[in-house]
Amino acid sequence: MEYKDVQNYLGEQDIAYQVLNKTTSEMERIWEELFVPMLSTEDEKSIHLYDVEDITGNLWHCFSYNKTPCFKAKKARNEYDKQTNNGRILFFKCYEEDIVIYIPKGEFLSRSHLKTIRNSFPFIDVYVLDENYEWTYVITHEDSLGPYFSYTYLGRSDS
Repeated sequence: MEYKDVQNYLGEQDIAYQVLNKTTSEMERIWEELFVPMLSTEDEKSIHLYDVEDITGNLWHCFSYNKTPCFKAKKARNEYDKQTNNGRILFFKCYEEDIVIYIPKGEFLSRSHLKTIRNSFPFIDVYVLDENYEWTYVITHEDSLGPYFSYTYLGRSDS
């Protein structure tokens, strides 16, 4: 089934949500501070971390290029499944709307829900962030890469 937008899908699944007064760019900056290690400008360019001219960058490249510790593929899916039902924040790269969605604590947002969203809009990346900013789960637009899961403490040098 094809959905006209993410909100339509969540509504049809009876998943309560709230559109946050934040932009994707704001969430990307928060996400970057939490999960992207200090990289040199050369490293940032070499892994295509940011948008440059007509090339779209992807923050999740910090995982695919092994710059940030993470779980990949099946291990990432297993880690996501272990998480309690805290609230979750969703934002999207390359989605036609600049929208950030909050799924309240107690609402069930399965990997299947996330995969349906990703498959309904094939060129987007889906970023899920725990409301306490403790972990992230990313489903990429590249079928052969990801998903990725990481805890904020994995990338910290003080842990």
